[in-house]
Amino acid sequence: MRQLDPDIRLAALEAVVSRLLVAEARQTPDPAGMLDQFASRMRREAESHPMAGDDPRDRMALAGALLQLVALAKEKLITE
Repeated sequence: MRQLDPDIRLAALEAVVSRLLVAEARQTPDPAGMLDQFASRMRREAESHPMAGDDPRDRMALAGALLQLVALAKEKLITE
């Protein structure tokens, strides 16, 4: 069986995670606020638990990816 392109796999993962975030956010009175709190909490987690040999640029990339996921989830909330 042929392996999927890494970019396609990443896009699929982003879609699944953003859908899960939207489903979770819909169960709260303030879905957008919940998504913002999630992003803040995950960013703090990433910053407070650096791994040995961890490059600060990797943490910045992770924070950027989390913000991207939250942005995707917010777009889904708006369009649905």
